[in-house]
Amino acid sequence: MVVERFTQNLSSVLLDPKCSRTEIQTFFTRHWGDSFVPKNQISPTLSLPPISLDHFKKYLKTIAKKHHQCLRAKYAGRHEEDTRVDVDDVPLILLDPHFSLADLSTFEAIFLEPLPGEIDRLQITSKAYKTFLEQQPCVSGTSSTSNISGDLKSSPLQMHDSYKAANGRYFRPYDRLQKCLEFYHDLVDVRLNNQLALKSNVFWKAVISFGSLSGELTDAMEKVAVVRLSI
Repeated sequence: MVVERFTQNLSSVLLDPKCSRTEIQTFFTRHWGDSFVPKNQISPTLSLPPISLDHFKKYLKTIAKKHHQCLRAKYAGRHEEDTRVDVDDVPLILLDPHFSLADLSTFEAIFLEPLPGEIDRLQITSKAYKTFLEQQPCVSGTSSTSNISGDLKSSPLQMHDSYKAANGRYFRPYDRLQKCLEFYHDLVDVRLNNQLALKSNVFWKAVISFGSLSGELTDAMEKVAVVRLSI
């Protein structure tokens, strides 16, 4: 059987996982050579004047300085945002060195919805937390207070109901509490990584200086030993 006509999708040929990168790069030249596309010299148009680097020198002198200032300000703002350590980003109850869920007040603040008029100790007003809330759809919670239970929406397939606890209190919805705590965990993790990245350069500088100092002390001890023998 002789195949007289054969067509193949070009994208499927180039994206064939069986082909190596070299075969893909030389797909056209392998079949038709380096000059399969005719090289035509395009003559310059007469309606456009010749443009050289001198035409941009004045522009670069006036714009380059402002552009560098803008880049420095942008980098400084991004660096400050990445490296700052702001306790307002995390509720103070989670930063308590004596934090323990065995304590009744701590347990209620974490797992129970606040009473009407009571301040939610897991709710903060930082920019990072507001951004997190904006990414979550809203829902009307069981409690009438404004807290994380009322700020985050749940799906019908998740544990989104507030179950009743003792003394008329309600547990926070499980899925929303988990998202909130995961948000704080990720935020602290990012802050710690940024601090470690900042301190890493200082650490290695100290290690290098310690190594050089150790070598100098070894040389000094050897020289002192030689001097003592010659006395």
